[in-house]
Amino acid sequence: MSALKIGLFVLELRKGFHMYVFTVDFDLKSNKKLALFLMLFGLLVSCMIGCSRSKTHVQHGSSMEPTIPNGARISISSHVYCEQPPPRWELVAFRPPINKNTVFVMRVVGLPGETIQLDKGRLLINGKILSFPRELVGHVISTHTEQIFGRKSPYKIPQGHVFVLGDNSNTANDSRFWGALDQSLIIGRVDRVEPVNTKNDSTKGEGK
Repeated sequence: MSALKIGLFVLELRKGFHMYVFTVDFDLKSNKKLALFLMLFGLLVSCMIGCSRSKTHVQHGSSMEPTIPNGARISISSHVYCEQPPPRWELVAFRPPINKNTVFVMRVVGLPGETIQLDKGRLLINGKILSFPRELVGHVISTHTEQIFGRKSPYKIPQGHVFVLGDNSNTANDSRFWGALDQSLIIGRVDRVEPVNTKNDSTKGEGK
């Protein structure tokens, strides 16, 4: 009679390195469904752990004011999307294609496959004017440029990319100037903003 031992390993890295091991022994022939369930459960737990790491970043510049003031400390949940595109209006931290050694924080406004257009301070998606969420009501995109990536809009967002804008579009160096953002460059989702100035941070960057 064959038996199967399944081990579930959980790594906890937040406060040092800890490993927890759970093993289960049972008869394989009579517990195939249970074996499958435990293996799928283990994969799910591994994915959840891998998608919930936290990082911090200090905002430098005015590209996201007033939402994120200069000097604010930001908490970022990294790998939270697991290869899926972030939802529209999400605040994300990423490595900009123009300088992958720094960190920008901006807002997702366009999703893969959509056609985006800038017209007299308005944002159009697939030919329809996009309504801003409550926190951005009254927001007007700067009209100093209606080109996107050096081309007259509309602009087709490639698959695997998103279009990001800074809330302070008068100063933001965003997708209007360097094109859609490859999702592989996204570090994670902004979860918390603390408007406190600080001098020490390992992920300094500017989005202006």
